[in-house]
Amino acid sequence: YTDILEGAGLRTRHIESHDESLLDMIDRIDARITALHVAAPEILADNGIRHDSVRDFTALARAAVQTGRIGYTLMIAEKP
Repeated sequence: YTDILEGAGLRTRHIESHDESLLDMIDRIDARITALHVAAPEILADNGIRHDSVRDFTALARAAVQTGRIGYTLMIAEKP
């Protein structure tokens, strides 16, 4: 992404990785879906949400973050 910013005439000033925040968000989604599955499964069913499918997708997302395939990064760039 720094090359893209430089190509647009910007200089990258700061980069912060927030992959742990992304993992926390995935964990919160997983926990909330599991809580609904236990406490109020009809809410999931009424909205066409399958608990096992969501768990499969959160597992895939978690693995993608852990292997570096996806991430969450803050980049600050400025015009020189």
